[in-house]
Amino acid sequence: MVKDGVSVCRMHANARYGSFHPQSSQCSAYYRIFLIPFLWPRRLSHFKMVTTPFLVCQSPVPISPSPVPAAPSPAISLQTAAWVTGISKRTLWRRVGAGQLARGPNDAHGRATVLLDDLLPHARWRLSRGEWARLLAADQGDAPAQMEWAELALEQGEWVSAHYWLEQAARHQHAEAMHWLATLAFEGRLGPADATAGLLWLAKAAKAGHAIAQAQMAGLRPGAV
Repeated sequence: MVKDGVSVCRMHANARYGSFHPQSSQCSAYYRIFLIPFLWPRRLSHFKMVTTPFLVCQSPVPISPSPVPAAPSPAISLQTAAWVTGISKRTLWRRVGAGQLARGPNDAHGRATVLLDDLLPHARWRLSRGEWARLLAADQGDAPAQMEWAELALEQGEWVSAHYWLEQAARHQHAEAMHWLATLAFEGRLGPADATAGLLWLAKAAKAGHAIAQAQMAGLRPGAV
C-alpha cells in the first residue's frame, strides 16, 4: 500500500508542481507520506495518510573544470639582465631583435625588459626561487633588496656589480649604500681614488642618518654635521 501510495503521490506531485531543473541539478516535486495512527489502531486501515510536497534532487552533473592559464613569466629590466648574465645590454638587445630572447612590457620606470624564463639558462649563478624573487624586487626598486645584492657582490669582490646595486639603493636614500659608495670612491675600487666623490657620498650618508658617516664627517670638519 505504501509503495503504491508513493507512486501515486509522485505522479500527482509531478503533475501539480512540474519538474525543476536549476542549472546543473535536476529536481522533481514529490509528496512526503506520513502515516499517522489514530487511537493506536491495530489495523493498517486505521492509519491516515497525510501528504506534504518536497523536492528530491539528483546529483549534479559533473562539469570538467576549465584549464587554469599558466602565470605569465615575470620580466626583468635590460640593465639587471646584463648584470645577471654578464652579457652586455647591446648584445642582449640584439638577441631580442633576433627572437632569441622574448621582450617583456616596459616596466613602471619605462625601461625595456626581457622575460625571466628566457634569461635563466644564461644566468651566471644558480639561484633559488627566493633569490630570484629578491632579485625581481631589487629590479623594481626595493632598496633593502638592492642592498642585499650589493653586499653579495662586495663579498665576492665584484666592484662593478656592487657599485651598480649601491647606486640603485642610494637613489632611494639608503644610508648604508651611500656610505659604501663613499668607501669605494676613497679606496679607488673602480679606478683612481676619488676623494671628492668620496666626500660627497659621505656627506649624503651622514645627512641620511648614518652614524659612522656622521662621526667621520665630524672628524674631518668639526661642526660639519
